[in-house]
Amino acid sequence: MKEITRIHLAKIPYEIENDAKKDIEKYLNALRKIADDSIFADVEIRITEILSDIGVEANGVITKEDVEKIRAQIGEPEVFEGEGDEDTINNDNRSYFERLKAKKLYRIRENAQVDGVAAGLAEYFEIDVTIIRILMILLIFPTMGWMFIVYLILDFAMPVAKNANDILKLRGQEISASAISQINDEFNFEKANRKEHSARRIGLKILGVIFTLIAFCGLIAIIMGDFGLQEAFRNDTMRGMSENSKLLIMILGNFAGVVFIIFWSILAHASFLAKFTRNHFVAVMMSLALGITSGIGIFTVASDGISRLSQKIESSAIISQASINKDDLSKIEEVSSKVGIRVEYIVSDERKIEIGEYKALNQNLSKKLRFNFRDNKLTISGNNRRYFYGGSNEFIRIYGPELSKITTNETFRYQTQKDQDKLEATLSSQTGSDFAVRGGGRIKNFKVYFYDINNQFTEAKDLEQFYED
Repeated sequence: MKEITRIHLAKIPYEIENDAKKDIEKYLNALRKIADDSIFADVEIRITEILSDIGVEANGVITKEDVEKIRAQIGEPEVFEGEGDEDTINNDNRSYFERLKAKKLYRIRENAQVDGVAAGLAEYFEIDVTIIRILMILLIFPTMGWMFIVYLILDFAMPVAKNANDILKLRGQEISASAISQINDEFNFEKANRKEHSARRIGLKILGVIFTLIAFCGLIAIIMGDFGLQEAFRNDTMRGMSENSKLLIMILGNFAGVVFIIFWSILAHASFLAKFTRNHFVAVMMSLALGITSGIGIFTVASDGISRLSQKIESSAIISQASINKDDLSKIEEVSSKVGIRVEYIVSDERKIEIGEYKALNQNLSKKLRFNFRDNKLTISGNNRRYFYGGSNEFIRIYGPELSKITTNETFRYQTQKDQDKLEATLSSQTGSDFAVRGGGRIKNFKVYFYDINNQFTEAKDLEQFYED
C-alpha cells in the first residue's frame, strides 16, 4: 500500500501519495522560479479546479496519475519563457458559437464605469464595451426603466472576475500557465479587487443609512399609530369596544412597532460592520417571529372586539319618530337629501318620518337630523358622516304623497305601487349615488339626470335598470 501524506493547494487540504507529492512539488517549485506570486496563485487555484473536475475534492487523495493530468492541462513551466505560445493562445480556430458555449459569465471590475456588467458582457459576446453601454442607456426609456432592473439583476447574478482563471473562463479559452501569465499582464486584479471592496463598503454604508432611516420612520409610525388608535377608539365603530381590548391592542401595536425598529436596526448595524454574523441572523429571525406573532395578536384581538361590538350594535336597533308637521309632509312634491344615510321614500296615505338607528351608539339621530319644508319641498340636512354607523338598520323612512322630483347624492329608494305620470331624479356620480325605484308601480315619464366626475350635468338615456327590480 502506498504511503499517504498531507498537502495544501490554494489553502485547500488534500491527501496525496508520496511519489505524487514529489512530482507536484517539483512542478510547483519549477513554476515558482519563473512565475511571479499572482501567476503562481492563479495556477494553484486552477489545479484545485482540475482536481475537482476529475473527482478529487478537499481531503481527497491525489495520485501520480492525477498530477500527470494537471501538468497536461496547465502545461510545463517552460512555456513562460517561450516565444510562440501567445500565438497559440490567440489563434482559436473554433467557431463563435463553440467559443460561446464554453464561456462563463463574469463581471470585470477593472476600468468599469459602474460595476463591470457591461465589460463582462462585452468580453462574453466579443463586442466592443462602448456598444454595450450605449445600448443599455438607450433601452432605459423604451423599456420604461426595466433596463435598470435588468442591470441590477445581472449585477447580482454575475460573479466578479477575481483572477486570471475567471477571465479565461469568461473568454472560453483553455486554462494553462502561459494563458494565465498573459492574462495577468493584461489585467491588474489587485487594483480591481481593491475597487470592488471599496465599492462594496460604500454600498453597504448607503444601505446602513437607508435601514437607519426606515427604523427612524418606525419610531414616528409608533407615535402616529398611538394617536390613530386613540382616534379610532373614539369612532362609532370601535367606541363600544371593551377597555381591556383597547389596552391590549395598544400594547401589541407598540410592541410590533418596537420589533420593527429592532429588525431594521439590526440590518443597519450589519451593513455598517460590512458583515452579517450568526448573532445578526439569530436576532433578525427572532424579531421576525415576534413581529409576526404580535401582528397575529393584534388582528385576532381587533377582529374579536369589532365582531362583538358589531353584534352589540346591531342588536340594539330601534325606530323613532321625527317631530314634523303632517300637513307640511302632505304638500311635498320634491325631496332633497344629501346626508350620509339611506333614505327610503314610500308613497302612502300615511304621513310620517321614521328614523332607524342603534341605541348602543347613543347617537340620537332624531335630534341631529333636520327636516325643512319650504315651497312643497322637503330638505334633509345634517350630513356629518360621523353621525352614522352604516348598518342595515340605519335609515330615514318617509311616508308621503307621490313625488315629482328627487335630488340625492347617497342611497335613495323610491317605492310606489301606483302608476304615476312623471318623476325626475338628479343624482351625483361623484359621490356614487345609489338610486332605485321599487314597488311595482310604473312611471310614464321618468327622467334621470346626473353630475359626472367632471361636474357635467347630463341626462341618462337607458333607464331599463330602474325597472328590473
